Amino acid sequence: MARWNDLPWREDVYKAAEKWRETCFFNDGSLFDNGDIWTKGNIEPLIDRILDNREPSDSSDFFEKLKLQLNGAPKESVLLMAEIMWFIYLFPQGQQSEKTPPDQEIELAVTWQTKRERISRILSLVDETLPDIPITGIDALSGIGRIGKRPYNKYFDAMKYLLPVLLKWKQLTLDKRLEYEDTSRCWDFAELIDQKIGQTSPPWRHALLFFLYPDKFERMVSTNHKRNLVKHFGPRLNIETSQSTLLETDKAIYEIRNRLTTLFPDEAIDFYLKPIQVDGNWINLAFDSEVTENAPSYDDVMASKREKPDRPEGEQKFTEGERKIVIHDRAERAPGLRQKKIKQFLKTNSELYCENCGETATGYPKDIRTRVFEVHHIIPISQYDGSQITNMDNLALLCANCHRAIHYWNPPPTLEVFKDKLVGLNGKK
Repeated sequence: MARWNDLPWREDVYKAAEKWRETCFFNDGSLFDNGDIWTKGNIEPLIDRILDNREPSDSSDFFEKLKLQLNGAPKESVLLMAEIMWFIYLFPQGQQSEKTPPDQEIELAVTWQTKRERISRILSLVDETLPDIPITGIDALSGIGRIGKRPYNKYFDAMKYLLPVLLKWKQLTLDKRLEYEDTSRCWDFAELIDQKIGQTSPPWRHALLFFLYPDKFERMVSTNHKRNLVKHFGPRLNIETSQSTLLETDKAIYEIRNRLTTLFPDEAIDFYLKPIQVDGNWINLAFDSEVTENAPSYDDVMASKREKPDRPEGEQKFTEGERKIVIHDRAERAPGLRQKKIKQFLKTNSELYCENCGETATGYPKDIRTRVFEVHHIIPISQYDGSQITNMDNLALLCANCHRAIHYWNPPPTLEVFKDKLVGLNGKK
């Protein structure tokens, strides 16, 4: 199920999303019990005042501009604006999880306190207050996924996408809208909004589909993440797609999830957590070795699993050489970086040594000393989207032991922090 993740408040978010889905999106009700709020008639004034009236303002603050634009708007439209803001804030993570180690805490795009404060500011324009109900509580507003600050602080871009989508949606009859409550219609719905609004890829498109159909779409609001995921896992799982449309990408990810579920039957699957992501990198599935040119296909492996006879209970025999899927904790790297880093290092140093523990390879023959060292990315590859340029300053020369040790943490710490963590280890820093 795509809705699983390790956030302890996830069910509170899903319950809040379910209320919005049934009460507001498919019907015309209100999150805060203000009658029929999510209607075509209440959306149109927002489009007129927010999208069609972008007059300049002396203030750079979104809410000050919004206050001017909503001045004189129907009360119901202002209430709807507050509830739309609630939906925008439903996805981004709004507090640190107690399970998260201090050195792995993320920078929050917006906290749950800030979410409440900003929604309240909109309600105050019509002398209303934010009700103290479960969907406005700490857990429901703590979000379901990580998101960068930039997309979720561009509120007008959110309005530019969501308001036309909502208007097109509410122009359908209630009976027609209710047809899409069936999860089997999820792909039809995605095609519907992509056709009506165009092949756009803002985070709110992905969040909308996830909250409407959390068992079909991933808790992933980055188009780059989605497409890179398909590029990574598609060839390894014999899934072909052109990814010419967003819908093709979403369908490919759904198939990838299904196939990974068969490979990891005892594990809950999330693309940002183990066993699918390790040390910030998606696992590399290979068969028997790094060379996969003549490897069996995913279908062949699954067929061999079905055909393998059961061994008698208690029989202690161990078969080696059996073809099986193994996990390689490896990210795709630019070719030649290791050699270039070693060459640059030797220009300023008389010999190679680990930049963390100081170990050299002088005990090995000269022709194999370079093999003792590995190149570590100071900024993890998992934070790349496939287009960043790596320079030598982002690479560190580490011995194999230190390289594996630094990746115990996710994300790995800086070398300075890493050294502090290991003070006293073998008397070295």
